[in-house]
Amino acid sequence: MIVTMLIFMTWVLYHYEFSYLQLQGIAIVFFLFCSPAVYLHIEYFFYNMGQEFEINNLGITRKEKGHTQKFKYNEIQEAVIYLSASKYQGSKFQLLPMESYHYIQLSMNNGEKVILTSLLNADLERVLTGNIKVPYRKVKKVFCSIDPI
Repeated sequence: MIVTMLIFMTWVLYHYEFSYLQLQGIAIVFFLFCSPAVYLHIEYFFYNMGQEFEINNLGITRKEKGHTQKFKYNEIQEAVIYLSASKYQGSKFQLLPMESYHYIQLSMNNGEKVILTSLLNADLERVLTGNIKVPYRKVKKVFCSIDPI
C-alpha cells in the first residue's frame, strides 16, 4: 500500500502543479497515515528475520540460524491473536495501512513464547483456526505493536 501511495503521489506531482505549502500538507498527511504502518513493518520484519515456520497437521516447526525446533500442538498452552479493530470484527476494509498488521503469540507449556507476525502470512487467523487445534482468544488493539516478552 505504501509503494502504491508513493507511485500515486509521484504521478500526481508530475501531472499537476502544487505550491510549496500544498506539498507540505500532502507530505504531513502522508506521514501521519503511513508512519505507523512503516514502524510496524520494520518491527515485524526484525522480529521474524531469519526465521522460517512450517505449520502442518503434526505441529509447528521453527527454523532459525540452522537450528530446528518442533512444537506439537499439545505443547501449546494458549494462542492469542492480536488484531486491529477492523480485523477483529472480520471486516475486509481497513481505513489505515496499519490496520492490516496483526500477530499471534503462542504460549508453550514450558513457558516459551513464539510469535508469528502477519509478514509471515497475511491471514493468520485462518492459519490459527485451520491448522492449530488449540484454544485461542482474540484481542483487539488499536496499534498492534508486539508486546515485550
